[in-house]
Amino acid sequence: MMQFFGLLIFFHCVATAKAAKVVVRTSGSALPYTGNYGTSNQSLLLAELFENYYQGVIPKCYGLDGPVDVNVGIAIRQIMDVNEREQVMNLNAWIRLSWTDCQLRWDPDQYGGINSLTLPHDKIWSPDITLYDNNQESEGGLPGLSDYRPTVHADGTVHYNFPTVLHSLCTIDPLYFPFDTQVCPLKFGSWSFHGFDVNVVNMTDGADVGSFKKNVEWDLVSANSVRHELMYQCCPEPYPDVTFYIQIARKPVSYVVNIIFPCILISAIALLGFILPVDSGEKIGLEITVLLALAVYAQIVSDSLPSSAQIPYIGVFFSCSMIMVFASLVITVLVLNINFRGQLGKQVPRVVKTVVLNWLARLVFLYNSDNRVNPVQKLYKKKFLCEKNGLDNKAFVEDELSGEKTKNIKNGNNNHVKQIVPSIESPTQAMIDVMKDQLLILRAVNSNLQDKAADEEMTGEWQLVALVMDRIFFILFLFFTVIMSLTTILSAMGM
Repeated sequence: MMQFFGLLIFFHCVATAKAAKVVVRTSGSALPYTGNYGTSNQSLLLAELFENYYQGVIPKCYGLDGPVDVNVGIAIRQIMDVNEREQVMNLNAWIRLSWTDCQLRWDPDQYGGINSLTLPHDKIWSPDITLYDNNQESEGGLPGLSDYRPTVHADGTVHYNFPTVLHSLCTIDPLYFPFDTQVCPLKFGSWSFHGFDVNVVNMTDGADVGSFKKNVEWDLVSANSVRHELMYQCCPEPYPDVTFYIQIARKPVSYVVNIIFPCILISAIALLGFILPVDSGEKIGLEITVLLALAVYAQIVSDSLPSSAQIPYIGVFFSCSMIMVFASLVITVLVLNINFRGQLGKQVPRVVKTVVLNWLARLVFLYNSDNRVNPVQKLYKKKFLCEKNGLDNKAFVEDELSGEKTKNIKNGNNNHVKQIVPSIESPTQAMIDVMKDQLLILRAVNSNLQDKAADEEMTGEWQLVALVMDRIFFILFLFFTVIMSLTTILSAMGM
């Protein structure tokens, strides 16, 4: 009798253990789960959901032969970087996916009111949504796709939200740099399934920017989404995708302050070469320095921009500035040649006197009606003659320059001689000889002064021609610099 009761207790324990044992099938293998239905509704639910579930194939149910609709959404957190040279945009975002798995449905009332389950990603089927223009070297798909857990609801709806960093190709058009606006598309779709199996649709009309953090270089203008359905020659089935068009605008303040404004100042410094006096000897050195500075700035901008079939407006601006500075360098050499032409003993041609010293000099307010030499040059000429000949009597020198001394001597008027030679009441032959010698000396001095005055007048005329040309080209270059700067900057701004 005791043996009978012992066997009865043994078989009862074995039956109870079998009743409490649940097999959860995951990834094609049977993983035992030991629990009690009465104490864990979630364990019972998991056991029944995954008893005949295989996550490697698209979930299909009786009477539901259509494709699985996968809703794709994105919440943009921050524009991390836009590499113009490599044409890549790095974006911090939250990916939002949702679809309906007909094999993961249950009645919450039968399982203690359980409405949702949060499961490992590899325990259920999930679509292979991929960023088509992904620039990251990885296994494929979306970065972080398998690192988080989706949520399954009682009606079979699956929500999978996870953060990621997207590295997407973005074609940069530098035409309007630094006032440019770029559009970077983010194209999401299934890489393995066609539209008859997985139908990709956009969750909303655009990306969620409610939690967007501002970038120091770029502003987010818009992020609209559009669904496309493409047909390829390889396959008769359609391939849908959802593309988010991320429109970003560059903040130009730093580029204006650090690049454009210094370039304008450097171009303005080149204009000072036309005002700089010739005697300073720094006109050519100034123009060469400005040309080198512009070349350095142009190289800095070129290194930061991608290669493009279109030349950016800022590149046109630098090129025009360098051409104008080079032209000013050539003109400076020409003006210097003209300025020192008088020292070679060449007269100013009559045409040059008429056009430059008469007409153009009036336009730039350098015309002098007496001798076409401005007062500064006239005073310089008198001072030079006095110091050159060691004469302290400026009135005498000015009288000689005016020609009155020569006229008086030629007319035999000896009043001036009397001012130099002491008056003698009874001149003798010796005194007459002395007076003749003094007269010859005066004539020689007068002739020498006349020659020097003629040379100085010729030199002054050439200097005035150079000064007028400097003033004319200064006005022309100032006008073209302002027009060029306004045209290129306004064009770059899209105005």
